[in-house]
Amino acid sequence: MEHPKDNLNNMIGLDLFIHSLDIVAADNISLQLKAQNVLPLTIWDFSGTHFTEPLLTGLSVSDKQQLRQFAKKHDWQPDFYEAFSQPYEALIVTDSSQKIIWTNKGFTEMTGYAAKHALGKTPKFLQGQNTSEESVNFIRHELLLNKPFTAIITNYKKNSDEYLCEVRVFPIYNQQNETTHFIAVEKQIAV
Repeated sequence: MEHPKDNLNNMIGLDLFIHSLDIVAADNISLQLKAQNVLPLTIWDFSGTHFTEPLLTGLSVSDKQQLRQFAKKHDWQPDFYEAFSQPYEALIVTDSSQKIIWTNKGFTEMTGYAAKHALGKTPKFLQGQNTSEESVNFIRHELLLNKPFTAIITNYKKNSDEYLCEVRVFPIYNQQNETTHFIAVEKQIAV
């Protein structure tokens, strides 16, 4: 005989922590629950370490693949996904000394610089005559604090056009809680 607590129709809330399922399998379970129209079940949720992945939905497939590789190779903590909670145009990954190790296609589209030109440089190469020293000092100070921050800075494209850039920077930690990289998500903003 089925125990009453095992029957979804008798539950008000259901939380499942599923560690072994991939996103597709979890979505299938979710669809099955929705299709059953289970009542009085008013709250249900699935969670697992891999369920943070949907936060990457705003990324291109190649950006997702590259970030997954970095995360695996450098043993990143999963909270790096928070960097992608808002829209952006360009994505830059630097090492802990702020040297660029990867940029996405959006970086080239926004700045005119090919990724190979940026590799090994710091993002300072985008600065120029009208870049405010105050903005530069703010960014330098915030990087030392090892906390996420947002800054507005005047940068320059390859063709020398200046543009106002909103930069959101996130320190990335490994499982030993050491900063190994920074992710910068950027977008051009209107003056």
